[in-house]
Amino acid sequence: MHFIQTPIGLAGQAFDGKCNSYDPGHAPHYIQLRKAFESSRVPAFLVGIESPDTALISIHEVVRSFFNHHPETIQDLLTIHPNSELAWVEEFRILVLQTHDGEGFAFNLSKGPIQHCKQ
Repeated sequence: MHFIQTPIGLAGQAFDGKCNSYDPGHAPHYIQLRKAFESSRVPAFLVGIESPDTALISIHEVVRSFFNHHPETIQDLLTIHPNSELAWVEEFRILVLQTHDGEGFAFNLSKGPIQHCKQ
């Protein structure tokens, strides 16, 4: 999900173009994203992509596996936006890739394997 923080709130593109499921590991729901932005975030780092649906994320210096239907997009966006920062919101399972200008991308991560995307 692409988002931008504006003076009047958070605006987001709910449909990510690949999936219209809001199950864990698929597209984040707008309410889930809004709640995540109201919560505290901790720094996170992408360690790598383990399989086509698994990202290795370091949080508090502990590497954890998370499932998402397109983790390679996280890696691609970090390449496109080299000065961006990753942050994790545990309660809502949201990984935020914040760019320099108030924009960014959010990913709904699952702690367990995910089902195929619902079309």
